[in-house]
Amino acid sequence: MTERPKPKKAESLEIANAKRKAGLSLETAAYKEKKRRLGNAWKTSEFENAMYFAGALKIMEPLASFLESKAILRRSDRLALARFVRSFAAPKPGRPIGRVAGDSNEAQRNAVYLVRLGQQCWRKESKRQRVPASVTNELIVVAIKEALKAFPKAKISPDDVRALVNKASRKIVD
Repeated sequence: MTERPKPKKAESLEIANAKRKAGLSLETAAYKEKKRRLGNAWKTSEFENAMYFAGALKIMEPLASFLESKAILRRSDRLALARFVRSFAAPKPGRPIGRVAGDSNEAQRNAVYLVRLGQQCWRKESKRQRVPASVTNELIVVAIKEALKAFPKAKISPDDVRALVNKASRKIVD
């Protein structure tokens, strides 16, 4: 009796066993194994279903009953469960990342925009390139009054508006 060569991988072992049991050629056994695996590829584990119910649908009972059972978790399942539990952690203290939204900032931006529009109109009327400080100061006062009509609770400083007007010399397109 001749001795069969040992397969190198566990996958090859499954194919070799299927070939031996069914008396099939290696190609036929490999095809059947691939077909079996593809047929089961869409099926998910009980844990994945429980995580879906808990995460997306907010139904915690399937996950709780799975964790109470004696089922063994894979490493990927443990990592998914850890991410899920961490998502319930309290948010970190402090200001959230990003631009601070509020009426004051919005009102200030509106006032700066109105001052720039006024400066542009003044340049066209007087046919000069530089706007005098006295004209800019008048425009700032008028712009703040207009911005406060839309945002009555906002606190706008003329110095802040002047700094933003002078900071960015963006031309407003007609």
